[in-house]
Amino acid sequence: MTLPVLMDTDPGVDDALALLFALRSGLFDVRALTLVAGNGPLSRVIENAFRILDACERAADTPFTPPPVYAGADKPLTLHHTGAEHVHGADGLGGI
Repeated sequence: MTLPVLMDTDPGVDDALALLFALRSGLFDVRALTLVAGNGPLSRVIENAFRILDACERAADTPFTPPPVYAGADKPLTLHHTGAEHVHGADGLGGI
């Protein structure tokens, strides 16, 4: 039995690993991804999410149906967005 989840994320290196685990472990039924600016700008985290889903599809030994992806907030509601490119690299995934 799998646990149905919605993952709200800002894919950088840390969230990429969590997404890969959730999508490929067989423990979770990832119903959707919602994305927000965080580790990088929203456009970058959207690109990273699709890169991660593409990697899952290419590595799958069984049919893989990616969950729907929805863009959320492009900045924090009350604070200034600072990003974390200094930690996760310019592409948010350490250049991989």
